[in-house]
Amino acid sequence: MNLHATWSPIAQSSNRPIVTAAILLTLALSPTPAAAQSDPRLLDALRIAQEGGSDSARVLVTTMLRTTPPTDSLYPQVLYTMGLVSRNIEEMRRNYTRVSVEFANSSWADDAIYRMALLDYAGGNLPGATRQLERIRNDYPDSPVLGPAAEWAARSLFDQRKRDEACAWLAIGMERATEDIELRNRL
Repeated sequence: MNLHATWSPIAQSSNRPIVTAAILLTLALSPTPAAAQSDPRLLDALRIAQEGGSDSARVLVTTMLRTTPPTDSLYPQVLYTMGLVSRNIEEMRRNYTRVSVEFANSSWADDAIYRMALLDYAGGNLPGATRQLERIRNDYPDSPVLGPAAEWAARSLFDQRKRDEACAWLAIGMERATEDIELRNRL
């Protein structure tokens, strides 16, 4: 199981309520192409959450947050996982922000920024989503989430009627999605 997120779009951008619902429903627990979760306790927490035990999953991750020192390299991963199993969007955003700011050099920072961009997109904050995705492109140019980020940047920019910028992102995404047929098809 892998913790990071991409998914196939369910509907066109013009059907924003459907897209928004799909993003919010799958945002927390769907896989992405980046680094896989490495701690079995976190994998168990995610499995429990996927099986409907969100409260139990949060207890497990909260316990790990309390017992893992912030200086431990595992801490950003635990904090990121807390974002995945959060009770609400505000809590998600707070956890992802902490990862992206306090642990900007961790392998989880770009994924946290990607998640925040998806939250912005789902909430209709298209300029915010674009800014977050630009952060990935500028600050993490070798990130494995740059391909999926390109998809959402293009969507956001097309929705803002910024066709040239959207097409530039599509080109970035196509360049990055060399082996990801599904992503290439969506792009």
